[in-house]
Amino acid sequence: MKTFFGTCVSLFILFAYGSEPSKVQIDRYGQFTHLNFPEKVTSDAQLKADIAADEAYYASFPLPERTFWGGLPGSREKYGLTATGFFHLEKVDKLGGRIVLVEPEGNLYFHIGMSVTQPGNEFTRFKGRENIYEWIPEAEGIFKPARTDVTVSFYLANYIRKFGSYDLAAWQRQMIERCRRWGFNSHGAFTSIFGNNADTGFAVTACLERYMKQAPFHLVSADFIDPFDPYNAGLLEKVFAQKMKKYIGKPELIGYYTENERFYSSVITDLLASEKSSPAKERFVSLMRDRYKNDIAAFNRNWQSSFASFDEVAAASLAANTPAANSDAAAFEEVFFDAFYKLLAGTLKKIDPDHLFLGERMLIGQTYNSAVIKAMGKYCDIFSINYYTDEFSHDEIKRLAELSGRPLLLSEWSYGSPEQGLFGVRNVENQEERGKAYSRYAENAAASPYVIGHQYFALLDESNTGRGWEDFNGERFNLGFVNVCDRPYKTFITHAAKSNNLTYDLIEGKATPPELSQAKAIRAEKYVLTVGKVKPGAKIDGNRAKYPGRPGEVLRRSVDGKTGNTADFICGWDENYLYILYTVPDTTPATNNHKRHVCLGDGIELFFGTDLTSTGRMQPGDRQLLVRATPGNDPGYLWCVNGATLHKAQVPLRLCRVSADGKSWSMELAVPWKELGIKPEAGVRLRFDTAVVLSTAQNDERGDKLVWNGLEENYCCRDFWGQMVLEN
Repeated sequence: MKTFFGTCVSLFILFAYGSEPSKVQIDRYGQFTHLNFPEKVTSDAQLKADIAADEAYYASFPLPERTFWGGLPGSREKYGLTATGFFHLEKVDKLGGRIVLVEPEGNLYFHIGMSVTQPGNEFTRFKGRENIYEWIPEAEGIFKPARTDVTVSFYLANYIRKFGSYDLAAWQRQMIERCRRWGFNSHGAFTSIFGNNADTGFAVTACLERYMKQAPFHLVSADFIDPFDPYNAGLLEKVFAQKMKKYIGKPELIGYYTENERFYSSVITDLLASEKSSPAKERFVSLMRDRYKNDIAAFNRNWQSSFASFDEVAAASLAANTPAANSDAAAFEEVFFDAFYKLLAGTLKKIDPDHLFLGERMLIGQTYNSAVIKAMGKYCDIFSINYYTDEFSHDEIKRLAELSGRPLLLSEWSYGSPEQGLFGVRNVENQEERGKAYSRYAENAAASPYVIGHQYFALLDESNTGRGWEDFNGERFNLGFVNVCDRPYKTFITHAAKSNNLTYDLIEGKATPPELSQAKAIRAEKYVLTVGKVKPGAKIDGNRAKYPGRPGEVLRRSVDGKTGNTADFICGWDENYLYILYTVPDTTPATNNHKRHVCLGDGIELFFGTDLTSTGRMQPGDRQLLVRATPGNDPGYLWCVNGATLHKAQVPLRLCRVSADGKSWSMELAVPWKELGIKPEAGVRLRFDTAVVLSTAQNDERGDKLVWNGLEENYCCRDFWGQMVLEN
């Protein structure tokens, strides 16, 4: 049974348009035509009436006593803090040695940022699908700010209907006042300050992202410059100086991110695979000379190569396909990223020594690369992580703070719910539960001794038809504090504002954060699966008779915190394949229309590894297999390692069927041992895990994920996988 928080929402906006739909799906206010909800707008008069209602509503929020910058009044004297004229860090002995942000005037400051306090993220592409919209504003005239040649902002169109006009700086100042009423004290990421809004005391952070695209840098991998190349060092200083010049000497700036949501796993792989010599490749060769004491024969044995000398290595393509070679690559990874972040931090501080280096807004899935975290932590002031999670984890926060050696900024997070037709990066049932989730996260973050602030993403909802700069497949998340009609999510905001205003009480131990929910699977098991041989002549036919006479393994651990969904699987092996047959009860069986994303609908996920001891991210010989559940003997699949697709991998055999009664589906796979690098025989042991993904009843997104042993983070951390042992 597929459930989506017990809410039936008919979401039929398509993510990929093979042909232009003819039915109007979006009304003139940017709302779904088929959905009704209490906040839905049906006339311009309602929008105009909201002006007076909004004034009373926003005035109802008490403004807590705060400094000009949103800090704690009197804390400079109370804790012996220093006024430097800029945001900085200090250790407070009276708070147990906690490291805190201090605002320019010397008071304790916890950064509570609202991201994207400027229009842009809510625009959606209309070009090519005009017929699904009841109305699109003209490109000229009063609605001009809401239009480009190909995109439209229904939010801005509604704002103009409501107030009669739109001015960017005035709008931002109005939003700052709202945010301050909700307990925020600063902008979050992806915000520029317009007009005279620097005088509001609302601080800002700056992101220098895509700097490597703005000049002809020498790259070693996509988006990574060669830190050993002197040419890059000079060019980086010029590019950073240009991007940073408007912030020099500005007290309202907290600091700089140098990038947003990078992927680190393939950098060393790409660098070594290149057949071109480079300063970075030469540094690798130098390290190998030292590690192997100039013994090229020993290097060749470990790298399965045949070089006559180390002089040939720099211009050759290399792949770390053995444990010893992987150890060499890991050693160089530490050297590379140390040099990389030393270059970034040194350049940034040379240009602007007064502001903080905030790291790179790291994705949670990248936080198991210890080499990157340690190197970044060595040179940044604050380690930032885009910490989207179903539930805040003090253990996870402690791990990252200790690994990086820095205080943490939780630089992006949110929750969403489906009542108005959108959904969330992390989903909850309704706006009441959304508010409670916000409170658990925000209050526990403030209470954590490792956290100096957080940035909620974002002020406005994204469009019902997707974020415009991502074509027809853009994000469409319920993120906002206000919806497309500028109407506040009042139930949600009640919780958020209360929690934000408790921040300094939580830091000083005068309040206690709410208990955290344990509904989702938050700890891996330690399962070991014993697998016997299949009967001779086994074929992929969906028949259980060929498998050893053992009961199936039950999948019921939900990483999404759901209840009531189950599945099972059974395994067997022969000399060529590992066979796995899944049976999945499901009232809307084998429905997966997401061609771009294999497991956003019904599907199977598997993990394999021959290395039994290594921890952290996936190793070079590890494999992740994703299979889309669509009926037939050719469902789509994808092999991956650390998020990178393997295009030349062995083809698994697949068969997906729907039961005759339409209440379940099955998937049988034959995974080639050759792809896993395993010679099958009794006694062979490997790392293994698997999961079944279920779509929502509407097949618009993932509804649940049942995992055998591990966690949601299986794809980025092999620590959570179980084990499999072969026997006759």
